[in-house]
Amino acid sequence: MPVDGKVTDPYPFKVMIGKDNLTANGIELPNVQWAIVSGTATGDWTLSCVCGAITSITFVFTDGTVRTLPSLNGSSGNQNGQGSSGNNNSIGWLSDDNSIPCISDACKSNAPTYLTYLAVFAAVGAAGETLAQNQNTTQTNGNGGVTAILTGNAGQAVLGKAFSGGMRETVD
Repeated sequence: MPVDGKVTDPYPFKVMIGKDNLTANGIELPNVQWAIVSGTATGDWTLSCVCGAITSITFVFTDGTVRTLPSLNGSSGNQNGQGSSGNNNSIGWLSDDNSIPCISDACKSNAPTYLTYLAVFAAVGAAGETLAQNQNTTQTNGNGGVTAILTGNAGQAVLGKAFSGGMRETVD
């Protein structure tokens, strides 16, 4: 869920690239069969785009050799460790056809469904609290305080508190 227009919890991604797509400007990578690009995606709700920070690339060669960059000991890769996102683990980023590092599309949200469920849970919790409170009689004492005494059905009071507490936990 966006906070101040930004997705605060990046989502991991992997992209598999075949041999035919591992070329640019007629330059081929000899003996490379395919590659797996790994990274994290973050979104900008205001710009309706997603940025992808690449954290590693794994190459698989025709002889079965597998190489991952940067290597586990960190000796390869981007020397300053910065991509367009500022992520210290980034060795690059995804961009659109115009080399813009934020890929635009329509925003999709689960907010309507989420808010509907939240409202239903809150309503059930309020109904449970009301059921529990209706089993008590309250009166003001001489010191200005309020005293509640169970005068109704104890089972309904417990049931109301159970619904109320359960729904509060679900909403939280």
